[in-house]
Amino acid sequence: MTEYLRAQVMQLSPASKILDLGCGDMSLLSDIAQIRCDVQLHGVDIGDIPQIARNIRFTNCDVTTFVADAEYQMVLAVDILEHLPRPELLVKTAWNALAEEGSFYTIVPSVTKLLLFGDDNFFADYSHVRPFSCKSMTRLLQDHGFEVSSTASVGHVKKSNLRMGYYLLRGLVTQNAAYLNAAIKMIGGTTIETLARKKS
Repeated sequence: MTEYLRAQVMQLSPASKILDLGCGDMSLLSDIAQIRCDVQLHGVDIGDIPQIARNIRFTNCDVTTFVADAEYQMVLAVDILEHLPRPELLVKTAWNALAEEGSFYTIVPSVTKLLLFGDDNFFADYSHVRPFSCKSMTRLLQDHGFEVSSTASVGHVKKSNLRMGYYLLRGLVTQNAAYLNAAIKMIGGTTIETLARKKS
């Protein structure tokens, strides 16, 4: 869980409902349960979840076709939109599930990952369909009824022109992808983190 998401979760009022679309192994919802035992948690994903905590509800369903009442104060989509050929379907699912003024939080790989070498490259994961930029994520959300509160490229290695020059030079001379990747991450970050609000 990022510090930004943690701050957003801590601001929710007691008994708020959080929906995680594409919850995977429920680790994010379990982390939230550790810091907010007073909220209601619901995860949706395809497949069976081996162990479900008693205070987390689970629905086995495709996230793009899941239907929920507009009762959630926060909907999460963490590392899921990049796997979908039609990410707008998940965005619509999120919008429909959110209560008025509810928030939608998403984090996805950045287009910078297209420039990385080896296993760090975006397409090293065969299930990835598309990376995002801040601009493309903002447009996707605005086109489907959201007002973007914040979007930022994160995952930067601490920027230093001297260090970046060293990594580039060392990477080119030694042909070591790790040094080149470190320099690229300094320039563009690796993920796009976004919070948007449902417009009424």
